[in-house]
Amino acid sequence: MIVFSICFSIQAKSQTTGTINGHKWVDLGLTSGTLWATCNIGANKNSETGYVYAWGEVKYPSGNSYKFYKSVQEEEDGVTVTYSGYTKYVPSNGENGFKGFFDNKYELEEEDDAAYINWGANWRIPSAIQCDELATECTQQEAEIDGIKGVKFTGPNGNYIFLPETKLKYWTRSRSRNEKRAQFATDFSNDYGFNKVKNFDAGERTYKNMIRPVCLYKNEVTKCATPTIKYENKSLLFECETENVEYHYSINVSDNKNSKSSGIVNLDAVYEIEVYATKDGYDKSNKVTATLFWTTADITQGMTETRSMYLNVTPLLISQNQGIITINGVEMGETIKIIDLAGNIISQKLVNSNTTVINLFEYTNQVLIFCIDEKSAKILIK
Repeated sequence: MIVFSICFSIQAKSQTTGTINGHKWVDLGLTSGTLWATCNIGANKNSETGYVYAWGEVKYPSGNSYKFYKSVQEEEDGVTVTYSGYTKYVPSNGENGFKGFFDNKYELEEEDDAAYINWGANWRIPSAIQCDELATECTQQEAEIDGIKGVKFTGPNGNYIFLPETKLKYWTRSRSRNEKRAQFATDFSNDYGFNKVKNFDAGERTYKNMIRPVCLYKNEVTKCATPTIKYENKSLLFECETENVEYHYSINVSDNKNSKSSGIVNLDAVYEIEVYATKDGYDKSNKVTATLFWTTADITQGMTETRSMYLNVTPLLISQNQGIITINGVEMGETIKIIDLAGNIISQKLVNSNTTVINLFEYTNQVLIFCIDEKSAKILIK
C-alpha cells in the first residue's frame, strides 16, 4: 500500500479594507501603513465633495472661520489700542499671536481635528507627511466616477482611493514651519486640468477646504471615559468610569489683583485645571477643564496676635466638557448669572441643588463672565 501525504501551506491574506464607526478605510500598501478613508467627511461616496471646514473647525456648518482668534480694545494712557491675533498654533516669532502669544504647536490637537471629533478616536486629518507619501508612492491617474472627474491614487498593492476634482483643496493637520501665517493644504486635483504633481499650498487657516481622513488602526479602539473633577477636603479629586487609568493634568494659578491702593490689595487665587485619562490599549479621553476659585465671606476671627487673618471662604468649582458646564459649591438659594463681554445676560439660574448643570455649547470659544455671590470670573468656553 502506498500512502501519499500532501501538505498544503496557506498564507493568510492581510486585511486591506474595513469599516470603523461606519466609515470605510482602505490599505494602499504604503510604507508607513497609513490607512486612507474612501470618502471625504460629509460625503456618502467617494465622488462627493462632502463638508468643508476652516482649519481647526470641528462643527459643520458653524460659520466660525476665526477659531482661536481674539480681538479686544484696551485703553492705554488715554488712547484706545486694538489687539488682535491667534491664541493657538502660533510659531515662536509670535507675529500673528494675540499680544505676542506663541505656543510652537505645528499639528492640530485631537480636540481641533474634525475627523477625530466627527468620526471617532480612530480617525485623524492626515499630516503633510502622510499626504506627501500618498502622492509619492501611489500611481496617479485621471479618472471619472459617477460622472465626476477626479484623481485615482493606486497604491503599491493595487488598492486605490478617488479624490473628486474641485477648486477646493484638502486640509492636512500640519502647520507650515516656513510660512508665518499659513497651514498646509494639499491640492491633488483641480478643475483647470489634471494635476499629477503634488502641490502644498500654505493657505490661511480661515479658508474652507475638504478633509479626507486617515485611519489609525484597523480595529476599533475603545476610548477612556471622560474624567470628572471634584474639590474635597482641600484637594482635587479626579474620577473616571474607566478603571485603572492614569490622569494627566496641568494647573495654572493666577491672582486677580484689584484696588489701586487704599492700603488693601485683594488676592483672589484662581486655578485653571485641565485633565485627561489614559490607559494601555485605550485611546486617551477627552480633556476636561475647570476653574477653581473662592468666594470670601465676612471675617470671622479678624486678626490674631500673630497678625494672621482667618477668612470664611467657600470653594467654587466650575468644570466643563464640550460646552456642558457643571458648577459645584454654590449655596442653595444663590443665583448664578452668566453674561457675555458686551454685558448681555446669557443665563440666570437659581441654585436648588449641590450641582448645577448649564449647556453653553453654542458659546464655544467665547469668553463669558460667571457671577456668583458678588464674585465674578471670566472663563473661556471650550
